Amino acid sequence: MNKILEKLNERFLKDDLRSFDIKFTCIDEKIFFNYQDNQVQVLFGSSLSSEEELNRELEEWKLSFCKDNIKYNLNNDLIIFEDGFEIPVKLLKKRFKSNNEEELIYYTFENNETKIIINEGSKDFYTNFFNSEAYAFYWKLFFTDKHFKKFVQNSEIENKKVDIKYILRGTKAYSAKFIIRSGIFDVSSLSSNINLIKSCIYSLLVNKKVIININEKRYEEKIKNRLNNNDDISGNLDEIQFKIPKLIYDENLVSYYKAAYNSSLPSQKFLDFYHVFEYLFLSVSEFFIYDKVKTYINHPKFRSDEKDIEKIISLIKRNNTENDETEMLKKVLTKYIDEDDLIEYICERGYDKVIKDKMFFGEKFTLSPKSGHLISNISKILKHVRNALVHSSDRYKREDCHIPFSESENLVNILIPMMDFLAQKIIAGTAQKI
Repeated sequence: MNKILEKLNERFLKDDLRSFDIKFTCIDEKIFFNYQDNQVQVLFGSSLSSEEELNRELEEWKLSFCKDNIKYNLNNDLIIFEDGFEIPVKLLKKRFKSNNEEELIYYTFENNETKIIINEGSKDFYTNFFNSEAYAFYWKLFFTDKHFKKFVQNSEIENKKVDIKYILRGTKAYSAKFIIRSGIFDVSSLSSNINLIKSCIYSLLVNKKVIININEKRYEEKIKNRLNNNDDISGNLDEIQFKIPKLIYDENLVSYYKAAYNSSLPSQKFLDFYHVFEYLFLSVSEFFIYDKVKTYINHPKFRSDEKDIEKIISLIKRNNTENDETEMLKKVLTKYIDEDDLIEYICERGYDKVIKDKMFFGEKFTLSPKSGHLISNISKILKHVRNALVHSSDRYKREDCHIPFSESENLVNILIPMMDFLAQKIIAGTAQKI
């Protein structure tokens, strides 16, 4: 207890925090936060914990405060230790159990060399942030601008108490911990291993619909965001094992995919999934042109004379689809989606029966699960619905227009599982091997 007390006071006596005139005292084996004439008890465990559990918590906090072999990285807001590192993650959408309790985030990914744990931040993560230069910036914002100072000074509240984590970081923090199973962690691999964590986060999104993000802004911006978003979660969830992916996924595509799952309206989900496809329109269209031109000029009979050059120009013009978004969408789907897989998915889900002479915003469509037809059918439907969602024009009868929060959301919702399926295939198709 005395060691923890010493470390808390030692930090607030440094030049960057001395002006706050905050002291910690110990009374009857309890630590108190003191500001002016006000006192708040500092808790190191749940009030429901047994005496044995509380003693164990205190011992772990004491050990953490005293560690000097962990480095805090200011720019990335992470700690680096001998066999790995720990970086904060943010939950973008809360999950609830059937009894409306928020679920605990606890997932592990592993292979023979590495283990990644996504869970509440470790005690080392809290204490090393507390001892860093970043903490003074955080404290000035948190103590001055938020409710904690008012809470401390409120004379109407008796026996005021605060969790130590609240003092150390302002909220319960969640993190991804990267651990190598043997040897010493190579700091030069930090960037590539953060990408591995991002791949795990995407895998978690696809498999468990848990939306998590790593915010790699500078620590000042991260702290401001954290103060404005209290994403504290609790509850119980069995530990789940995952394998670490051997792929790096396109960050921009994954961001659109996350946005889709973070949206509550089907119309917004649809547009976010559509962005996964749209993002690749130009690159895929150019790929098709490049492939055809390369085939032509690589032919032994090709000559760089006027006649052959005119043929190349004509070839490019015929295959240029930049002004035809439906065709560009079709090319993206053709490049990354196996049509046989798509036919199987459509038939299993019964889309061929649901979308048969089905009216979508003033136009009738049918999905034909036949090779050579299906991707073209889907491209036309998706482009038509996308236009209806983006353009609130009076082209159609009023009852055929999309109105947010209306029955037309149910119509769009029919397509969401298929959009999810297509987006996952495209993200997988654009991934790079490690």
